[in-house]
Formats: sequence, C-alpha cells, structure tokens
Amino acid sequence: MNYNNINSALKLFSAGKKEDAYKRLKKIFSKNKSDDQLRFNLAVIAQSTNRNLEAKENFNFLINKNNNQKAMKNLYALYIEESNYNDALKITDKLLINNPKDNLIINNKAFVLYKLKRYEESISICENLLKFNIDLNLLNILGLNYFAKNEYDKSEEIFKGALKIEKNNASILNSLGRLYHEKRDSKNARFYFLQAYNLKKDSFEIINNLAGFLREEGEYLKAIDLYLEALKINPNNTTIINNLAKAYFDIDQLETAKKYCLKALSL
Repeated sequence: MNYNNINSALKLFSAGKKEDAYKRLKKIFSKNKSDDQLRFNLAVIAQSTNRNLEAKENFNFLINKNNNQKAMKNLYALYIEESNYNDALKITDKLLINNPKDNLIINNKAFVLYKLKRYEESISICENLLKFNIDLNLLNILGLNYFAKNEYDKSEEIFKGALKIEKNNASILNSLGRLYHEKRDSKNARFYFLQAYNLKKDSFEIINNLAGFLREEGEYLKAIDLYLEALKINPNNTTIINNLAKAYFDIDQLETAKKYCLKALSL
C-alpha cells in the first residue's frame, strides 16, 4: 500500500478539500479493505461530507470487529447529529463498559437521557457528578431537565449560576434564550440568543433556536437566512429543514415550502 497517497489524501482533508480527499481515499480503500485504520479514516471523511450511511457502516464494522473505541465515539457524534438518541444511548452504554469513570461519556449519557425525556435519570447523573466537580456542561444539562419539566424558576437559577462561573458560555446563553422564549419574554430571549449566536456562529442548534425565535416574532426573512445558514453546517438535519419549510409557508412561498417538506420526509 502506498502510504504517500494516503498521507496526500489526509492533507487534502486537512486543507478543507474534503470531496477530493474522499475520492482519493475511497479509491485506495477499494484495494485495501482489510486495513482498519484506512477504513476509520474513510469513515471520518465520509461523515464530514454527509455520507452518513457509509460512515455508519464502516464505524459499525470496526466496532463489531474489535470494539473500536474511536469508532464508537464518532458514531455517537453522528447519531447526535441525526437526533437518533436511542442508538446514541446504546453507544454510551458500550463505551462505559470499558470507561466507567470517564466523565465526558457520563456527561453524554446524561444529555441523551434528557433528550429521551428520561429526566429523573439524567438529573440523578448530573447531581451526583456535580457533588465532586463543577462542570458547566452538566449544569446546562441539569437546567435543561428542569426546563423540560416546566420548573422554570429552578432552571433559571441553575443557568444564571452557571453564567456567574463563565459569563460567555454560548451553550448556557442559548439555554437562557430558550427559557425566556418559552416564558414569552421576548426582550430577554433576543438578548441571550444573540449573545450565544455571536459567540458561536458554527452551532447549528444555536442558529436554529435564534431562527425559531425570529420566526415567531414575525421576522420571517431573517429566520429563513438563519435556517439556510444552519443547513450549511448540518445539511441533513430534518428539524432545520422542516422549520425552513414552515418559514417559507409563512411568507406564502408554497412551492419552496413543499420542496423542503419533501426533502425532510425523504430523510
């Protein structure tokens, strides 16, 4: 196998030429399918070019073959991107078998349980870990659980306490935006959403939340621009695509709305 060609492909990837890197590595892999590291690299590049099905097949192959931990972590991220929380939970449980005290994996499990509406389990994990270490990510997940349970005062207390520790934490600011949006406090919702967005413009979740707020405020064109921005980051996210369809429906662009509805359904 020509390792110079592999390194050349990986350099293309690092330089942002992802499609060229994918094509070159795919060609090499077709002749060297027994090389696990090559398969892993191909899966990572496939994931970054939105070839999610191919990426999942290769990650699962490596997991089934030798319990590859890196493949598990990448597959977890892919499932989160797709909002496939049931399979994400299975991956975290597999990872915890070999890494029972890994706080990042435990954090991930708390987040997935929150997304699956298993709030008490998620709260228990957060509160147990927070006894020993103040972790802003866990505080955010804890606050989101109470928010989901409609315990808004408790949620607000947690989020604002977290901001005292780190005032420019985009995730906490985004969560506060969501909280005030739910409470119909438009002034505060706008303030916190915009702060989060200005700090982290590469987060499709933050962009989607800001766009949803603006859409409800009747600022449809701004919302559409933001949804399109979010889609550039995560092109196959059905929630964003569906929200974009709604925004086009709001301004009576029915054919465009239909196009995005069908795209969401196809995914």
